[in-house]
Amino acid sequence: MKKYLFLLSALWVFQACKKEECPKPPCADADLKKGLMAYYPFNGTASDASGNGNHGVIKNGASFGTDFLGRPNRSAQFDGIDDYVIVNDNGKLNSKSISFSALVLVNNINRRHTILNRVNFEDASAVSWGAGQSLDITNKWELAVDKPSNLCNQQYVFDPSNNISTPETMVAGRWYHILATFGEGKQNLYIDGKLRGSKTRDFMNLKECISSQLVIGGWWKNDIISIDGKIDEVRIYNRVISECEINELTRMFKDAGEQ
Repeated sequence: MKKYLFLLSALWVFQACKKEECPKPPCADADLKKGLMAYYPFNGTASDASGNGNHGVIKNGASFGTDFLGRPNRSAQFDGIDDYVIVNDNGKLNSKSISFSALVLVNNINRRHTILNRVNFEDASAVSWGAGQSLDITNKWELAVDKPSNLCNQQYVFDPSNNISTPETMVAGRWYHILATFGEGKQNLYIDGKLRGSKTRDFMNLKECISSQLVIGGWWKNDIISIDGKIDEVRIYNRVISECEINELTRMFKDAGEQ
């Protein structure tokens, strides 16, 4: 009887509330371990917690700071000058589709910032995808996916047709949940669980280059663009995660922050 009354009351809550205020129902089919290629909780180390061995190497003094809950040594902290973390995965992080998720805070705006990049760090070739603050310094979050027709040995040349960006500008000193997906030609960028940029490309799959590396908080050797801020809870999947799973990741951070 109690279970029946609970279900009735829950149904009334979802029917009675306004659409924009309704709580999201529980996500029964979320599997946040399926297709997880790498996971960096940055709990005092840049190790990969997924079990796949894609460990990061800290460069130029990148350190660990407080996370979004204020806990010490629980996020990667970068100086905005030359700090970065690099993962030499020998192609293990290549995939035809991608989803990646991260918590990000920048200390200041009106400058370039990078979050994650799939690139050959030595010469800026073998670019597949990347995310950060827009190159034209409009203080918007941006996702770039390079065309597979650009060869793996070619140095990347900025092409605005590769990019989508958010309509709103970022705010310094605030944690954001950044999530991006690409698969079957669809390129999407989510901020705090909401779709804020999308486009359909004329190719279906990501470019896969054996010489690509994962660079966290930086770009390439001669133009590092170290983020001035913090990055935490980085997850990279070899598939496009579902809307339900996107909601679940967002809810995890939102609920924890409200405790």
